[in-house]
Amino acid sequence: MFDKYCVTCHNTRIKTAGLALDVLDLERVSEHADVWEKVVRKLRTGAMPPVGRPRPDKALSDSAASWLEVSLDRAALEHPNAGRPTLHRLNRVEYRNAIRDMFALEIDPASLLPADSAAYGFDNNADALSLSAVLAERYLGAAVKISQMALGHVRGSQSPETVFVPTDRNQGTRVSEDLPWGSRGGLAIRFDFPVDGEYLFQLRLKESGADGGIMGLTAEPQQLDVSLDQARVWTTIVGGPDMAKERGDERTKRVLEALQFRVPVKAGSHLVQTYFVQKTSAFVEDLFDPYLRRDPYRARGVRIGGT
Repeated sequence: MFDKYCVTCHNTRIKTAGLALDVLDLERVSEHADVWEKVVRKLRTGAMPPVGRPRPDKALSDSAASWLEVSLDRAALEHPNAGRPTLHRLNRVEYRNAIRDMFALEIDPASLLPADSAAYGFDNNADALSLSAVLAERYLGAAVKISQMALGHVRGSQSPETVFVPTDRNQGTRVSEDLPWGSRGGLAIRFDFPVDGEYLFQLRLKESGADGGIMGLTAEPQQLDVSLDQARVWTTIVGGPDMAKERGDERTKRVLEALQFRVPVKAGSHLVQTYFVQKTSAFVEDLFDPYLRRDPYRARGVRIGGT
């Protein structure tokens, strides 16, 4: 059938539509499965042979298509094509867990690697986790730092490192599982201290407004705590009537000095937590006396009962 109705147009001499069937072996359809799949579709839809050309009857056309389908299915079962294997790189969370399991080191992957791409709501989908040259360089840089940590080498210089809190983070409630209950705002990070020593900490509060106001400085004093591995190492009171009224560079300088302190720390990775202490919303008793109705039958001078 193929020689009579197909090869007359689809041969190496004419090569209609860029297809030559006379050089293909019907005994080994798996070698050109993509071509024979197209032939099956054309036969099943009646698109080939085209109108105006000699055509086989429907029974013969269906028989040829069925034979090709069976041959293709058999070849697929004997030699399954599993597709292209995708290189599954570790995402940031998996990378952190692998480092923890291998070296017993806690690292902050967000400070070493960019955020992972997500697909269908998952950030561990291999097809979405591409590896560009820039990202490979970041992973190599992270490996250098982690290997230095594992070997105990002193790293870096005396220059300070700054950690920023997102400006849109809610400062009115507990914002992280790594922060204690009863806290509000702040942040918790894993930081690698290279050597035993006394470290200088400097906290800054966000400035807002053209008048140089500082968020967190209100007429009501607020307790600000700093903890290391869930043990409080420093606390202070910020705000209050006097500090809330001040403005200008002198006030900023005084606030910075008040939020600077030194703490002795052992070398290694530690959880650093800084946060405000959440105050109760209960009313203070002596602020005002509650209204007590003295006459159950009178309200605002209106008589409810009687004559």
